[in-house]
Parts: sequence; C-alpha cells; structure tokens
Amino acid sequence: AKPGSGYRSSFSHATEKPSPGYYGVKLDDYNVNVELTATAHVGFHKYQFPATDSAYILFDLDHTLDKKRSYWACKIIAAHMKQVDAYTVEGYRILTGWARLRKVYFVAKFDQPIQGSFFVNGRKVMADANLVNGNSSKAAFRFNSKEGSIVKMKVALSATSVADAYKNLTAELPGWDFENTVAKAKAAWNNTLSVIDADGTDAQKQIFYTGLYRNFIQPNNLANADGTYSGTDFTTRKANDGTHYSTFSLWDTYRATHPLYTLTAPQKDAAFINSMLRQYDTYGYLPIWQLWGDENYCMIGNHAIPVIADAMLKGI
Repeated sequence: AKPGSGYRSSFSHATEKPSPGYYGVKLDDYNVNVELTATAHVGFHKYQFPATDSAYILFDLDHTLDKKRSYWACKIIAAHMKQVDAYTVEGYRILTGWARLRKVYFVAKFDQPIQGSFFVNGRKVMADANLVNGNSSKAAFRFNSKEGSIVKMKVALSATSVADAYKNLTAELPGWDFENTVAKAKAAWNNTLSVIDADGTDAQKQIFYTGLYRNFIQPNNLANADGTYSGTDFTTRKANDGTHYSTFSLWDTYRATHPLYTLTAPQKDAAFINSMLRQYDTYGYLPIWQLWGDENYCMIGNHAIPVIADAMLKGI
C-alpha cells in the first residue's frame, strides 16, 4: 500500500525488541504492544490493547509475493476461513505460481472470547456469516478491551490438512505460557548457534552470529509434528526420521552453506539429503530449487549432486 493507506501502522526502531525466537514492537498508530514467539509449527502472538471499543485482530489471506515479479509471481487459487466457536478460527489458502499448489492449512486459538467478527471477500462483506471463501478473503475479529486487555493467539500451520494443524497445536503448544515459550525458543536457538565459539569484539560476534542465525533459518521442516508431510505427488506420506525439509535454494547454497552444514550440523545435513531423495522417489529427479515441498525449476543445473557427494565423502 502507498504510505498513509491500507492496513499499516507507524513504529519506531527504538521500541523494537528482536532476538532469535522473539520479536516485540509497539504499533504507534493504535497504541498496541505486540510480542511474537514460536515453536516449530506454531506462532504465538501477544497483543496488549489500550482501552478501546475497537480492539481488532485482522486475518488477511489476500497477501502474496509481488505479483509483478516474473518468477516470484503468485496467484491465490482458493482461500477459506471459518469461525468455529468463540475462541477458534480455522482455514486454508492454496497458491500457485513460483511453486505449484502450495497448500497452507491453519488453526488459530485465542485465550479471550471473540465478541464480534465480519468476513470479506474483495469488496463484498458477508453479512451475518461465520465463514468466507474466495481468492481475496479477509476477516476481522473484535475483542473486549474497554478497560485495556491482553489477547493471546496461537496459530498452528500444516501443509497437509486443518486436522493436522490441530494436532501440531496440541503436540507443541497446549498451554498459554508466553514467557516460557519465549525461553524455550531462546534456548533452542542458543543450542543451535553454540556449534561455533567465536572470539572478537561484541560487534564482530554480533555480525558473526547474525550470519549463523540466518544460515539456520532454512531449509524448513515441512513435516508435521508426527512426521507426516505432503509429497511432490501431493499425497500425504510419513518420514521415518520425523522430518521432511524444503526450501532448497541449491543454486545459491551448494558452494558454502551446505558444506558448512556438514561441519556444524551433520545430522541435520543427513536429514536434508534424505528429504531430497524423497523428492527423487516421487518426482523422478533431485531438487533444483524446491519451495514448500514442490519443485519450481528456478535457476540452472542440478546442484543437489555436489551437496550429496560432499556429504558422502565426509562420511555423512
């Protein structure tokens, strides 16, 4: 959206609190404090609203990568949202474009009851409805904040079904302890980044560990908490090791990133390669540039081969 239009809020970097596994910021236009953390499959949100009659949380399923960029262009095939009860919203969105038929299923749980809601597709408001279908779907959910309140929200994702999103939520985040979830996320990242001890000034170590953090953000585990995943043939399968990784930007990463994985995370590197071999089994060849479990043919060559050869020569 242009500055001053659309869904947005001004903010100051002075109120940002970013760290691995946590992000906090104040939305100045609405005087709302936002805190975010996560488990492997569940995002955990915490909104502190001021005293107001219009404390809303917006769900916008009409949000994609820049449609003007040729190979990044995305098209929403279908989207669905339904308010199941006063505390629960579920749905899905199916995209095509850079990778075919990216199916994202979700369930959102609130710790406070929804006081009111409205659903929109494009410019059409669904009057007295509890759901919306369409390729430009949005919904807004209102909460009681006349005296100021905190609303917590958990959003579980799955690539296979809404039912599996519920399972991921139950398996990973059954409670509502936000601070404990932040502490666990911090501990997990600290364990991941401790594979290398770096010496130097604080500024040098900040640069180094920021780079290492970005190195471990992807590839992503696309499998559910129980190890089931969506194969390249669009069937639901189960990985014996419980993980199925995706987002293989191999043209970018085979020279340095994957060799670093062999030194710093050999077990994870083996899981990456097993995930590549699963694509071979169902698709006929190794990943070229894989996104959300599907091949998108971006760039040239077959750089999965040197990744696998490197791991084999190192005994992985």
